[in-house]
Amino acid sequence: MTVRRRGVSASPGVALGPAHVIEGRRVSVGRRTLGAGEAAVEGELGRLRAAIGLGREQVARARDRVKAGGHPGELSQIIDAHLVLLQDESLERAAVRVIRDERINAEWAVRRVAEEIRAALAESGDDYFRERSDDVVAVTERVVRNLVGLYVEPTADVPEGAVVVAHDLSPVDMGSLANRGVAAVATEAGSRTSHTAILARALGLPAVVGAGDLLEHVVPGAVVAVDGSAGEVVIEPPATSVSRRVARDRARKTARSDRSPTSRRSV
Repeated sequence: MTVRRRGVSASPGVALGPAHVIEGRRVSVGRRTLGAGEAAVEGELGRLRAAIGLGREQVARARDRVKAGGHPGELSQIIDAHLVLLQDESLERAAVRVIRDERINAEWAVRRVAEEIRAALAESGDDYFRERSDDVVAVTERVVRNLVGLYVEPTADVPEGAVVVAHDLSPVDMGSLANRGVAAVATEAGSRTSHTAILARALGLPAVVGAGDLLEHVVPGAVVAVDGSAGEVVIEPPATSVSRRVARDRARKTARSDRSPTSRRSV
């Protein structure tokens, strides 16, 4: 059955391919009181530091992949911002303080610290600080996933020609898509100014963001068409509809090419 979802036109172009579904919603964690003695606290601090260190390695790998592929500097700059947050000792110190003072598990402490930072940045009312708030959430979620052993590089096994469908994608996830031959991106969350949209345009990937309940209708391998110009995602689209969209997209690209200064000089 064909399902259509409207979203935000994030990056122009039309693409069709099998869905590669990434479940990126927040991991559910609970508060756990540590056992008696200093050894329990030190053990938790060791878990925290190992998870942060692993996060740094993961982000650095994504950054290096982008640089090796010769992609726009904007990509590596945004990923570098996540690496800087992970290298900032203030995040670790704050989580360490919560673990020591309240004798609670590292996952809960990281979430507490993340919420405090996010709330402070959001209150500023400044777009730049709101974006940094999103960065903090993405970085700390990576640490939490590492702590619970659930972090798997979500784009490691994405096949060439696939349409990546997710609730949301972090800058590191987007950077990891570089050079993998992905056809397009569609997410439930995001706006035209979100990192997903900005990086999709930098990578030249058709993309639609803010498309609602996509994950309720898409199963891995389902055929998905993404019209980044119209801001629409079509699951199991009719063949005739896809042909029309592709033809319109080609016509738009030809028209843009004909209007470019280079084309006019060559006539």
